[in-house]
Amino acid sequence: MADRLVHAREDVVDRWGQTEELMIGRVGPIHLHHTAWPTGSHDRPQRFVSGVLHETVAKTLDPQPATPVSLPSLSALRGFYSIAEHFPGGRFTLAVDRRGSFPIYYSQIEGYLIFAPEILALRAHPRLNKSLDSGAVASLLASGFLMGDQTLLSTVRRLRGGRVLKVKDHRCQQQTYWRFKSGTKLGVRAIMNWNLSSPDWYGRPRAVTSEIPTRQSFFSAAADSRGILGAALGTVRKQQAQ
Repeated sequence: MADRLVHAREDVVDRWGQTEELMIGRVGPIHLHHTAWPTGSHDRPQRFVSGVLHETVAKTLDPQPATPVSLPSLSALRGFYSIAEHFPGGRFTLAVDRRGSFPIYYSQIEGYLIFAPEILALRAHPRLNKSLDSGAVASLLASGFLMGDQTLLSTVRRLRGGRVLKVKDHRCQQQTYWRFKSGTKLGVRAIMNWNLSSPDWYGRPRAVTSEIPTRQSFFSAAADSRGILGAALGTVRKQQAQ
């Protein structure tokens, strides 16, 4: 699966934990692997961060965590990243940043959870059911985009921004750690993070940058409508205050 994400000569596959319980890797030029991966054996808790974390709170993410990352801790993080945590005994956690700018697609196959930043990698699994999702196809044809966690494959979902996927006792459960609130002041920083000209959208491994056209930009329907709603509510409040 990882080899399917190699798109350029400088891309390197970095693998860790080739065991029956955990197999994980990342792909991209070595100089773009900004976050060091954990060291040690697979029988200890491990945390993997792919992407870039900003601000000092990122230093609290120990590569060998004692407990799973909490929802408040995820909400406090800034940057573009995806996080995977493995705890011996079948506990596993996947999380993406609040905008889902570092995408994660996942599927469950015969008791295993497989995931990757591109559906192309999942399709390499010989036992993946590749049947189309008729609802997703209809949505794409009718509106030009997919809704929520849809993909064109019925057995593959996308982990939405601000959400975390937890595996415990062989069960997958999603939780929301952040959601956009109407009327929230975006500010220059938030706008720049959405803008395609922002550094947030460049300098990333090829396996991720190839997904940029499928994700929301500042000018997409969803992001644009939320920005307009926030500005409108702010204007109304100012008028009421006057």
